[in-house]
Amino acid sequence: MDSPAVRVGEIEAEERHEHRLPFHEGKPLAMQAVFPVVALLTDAAWIVVSFVIGYYVRFSLGILAPQAQYPTLQSYLPGLAGALIIWLVLLARSGLYQMGQTRCLGDQLAAVFKAGALSFLLFLAAAFFFGDQTYSRIVVAVTWMLTLVLLGLNRTTLLRGVSRWLTRQGIGITRIAVIGKGPHTAKILHNLTYRPPPGIVLLGTIGTGQMNCGDTEIADLGSLDHLGRLLSAHRVDRLIITIPFQHHQRILSVLRECARSRVSYDMVPDLFGMMTTGFQATDLGGVPLLVFRSRPIDGWGAVAKRVTDVVVASMMVVGLLPVLGLVALAILRDSGRPIFFGQKRVGLNNRLFTMYKFRSMRIDAEEASGPVWATPEDPRRTNIGRFLRQWNLDELPQLWNVLRGEMSLVGPRPERPFFVERFREQVPRYLERHKVRAGMTGWAQVNGLRGNTSIEERTRFDIYYVENWSLWFDLKVLFRTLSEWAKSKNAY
Repeated sequence: MDSPAVRVGEIEAEERHEHRLPFHEGKPLAMQAVFPVVALLTDAAWIVVSFVIGYYVRFSLGILAPQAQYPTLQSYLPGLAGALIIWLVLLARSGLYQMGQTRCLGDQLAAVFKAGALSFLLFLAAAFFFGDQTYSRIVVAVTWMLTLVLLGLNRTTLLRGVSRWLTRQGIGITRIAVIGKGPHTAKILHNLTYRPPPGIVLLGTIGTGQMNCGDTEIADLGSLDHLGRLLSAHRVDRLIITIPFQHHQRILSVLRECARSRVSYDMVPDLFGMMTTGFQATDLGGVPLLVFRSRPIDGWGAVAKRVTDVVVASMMVVGLLPVLGLVALAILRDSGRPIFFGQKRVGLNNRLFTMYKFRSMRIDAEEASGPVWATPEDPRRTNIGRFLRQWNLDELPQLWNVLRGEMSLVGPRPERPFFVERFREQVPRYLERHKVRAGMTGWAQVNGLRGNTSIEERTRFDIYYVENWSLWFDLKVLFRTLSEWAKSKNAY
């Protein structure tokens, strides 16, 4: 989900209470099994197709040094069976065969890539320790790469269509209500109204009174005093609790009612004004504790992130050379020189660096106004600049900043010194963004916080990234950036 709501658990329901009927009660069991069955069978089929293509590319097409004698296809079948089992088990453990999951497409693609990396390592280990046959590295590599591509396409086409069809039949839908009126309620309602995850239906609010989200009126389901009856009457599957922590007695009563009604719940972290959810659950002699942490990227994590940046940025520069050349020619023809635009930004440890872009505005864009953010239909843009900013092509020269070590592919977006000086006084913990390298894309951006949006919200998401970083988190952000490319209304 795009909001910072975090699952904190489910309480054991009381034995004496009757089990609540799920929303899809009455739907045939076969209908409920359609998605996992179709997903598993089609994934298995694409893995087999990838293997067959890899085998024939290596041994039969004469492309990669064919041998006079080569192993038969049948001799490779045990290896295929092992790889198939490993892939499907890892995909299942990633939750990719569950109907009604709330992950967006970018998160699903990241999960496929993660499962693929683990399956590759496990297959190599199994082949080394347990196999009595040496498998061609080319066959394994081609099979692995094709499988990643085909499983990704499977989720963006067929499985996406199946999921939407089942949702229209009432299968896999999660009915959500929001309870309480805290500092994050409006943001959560906005996300659930305008950027809902697949299969999510926002029923309304409980105990908040009438609320509007833009031009949309959010249904008021009723008073908190009648919570049990409201959960049953509206068949709520999941409750998002945004009650401020100082009202902890009210929170406890809500949790008890969730237990009686068998309703799952999420809580928005508002513990003592903490802005992020950088904590771990532990215990001390049976007493539950929340251990808050601040974990900037260091040690082997910093090395791994830097290596990933250099490798991926180098591949992108080589692959995008034709695009870079065409953009440069278009700018030169449209508004002349300079083609590139350099601007001082604040990066890691508050150090200044020059961030590069393709020039998309007039040369004298800020002579009269001084430092300002871009606006919709900004008159300072050039003709080609509108196109570049709409499709984010003006950001591509920052790959050079990544290779120089001034930026990373993923991280908080850097600001100009003028704005940093203002925000450091106005926004709590703002400078904590600078514990890591600035990024070409970031957790805030893939959650819709681009352009002239709330700096407090952006800071909250940036600090969450700093405190919860991992390579898989970076991968998730990159895939979500691709899946939401050019969709943002704030890209101007």
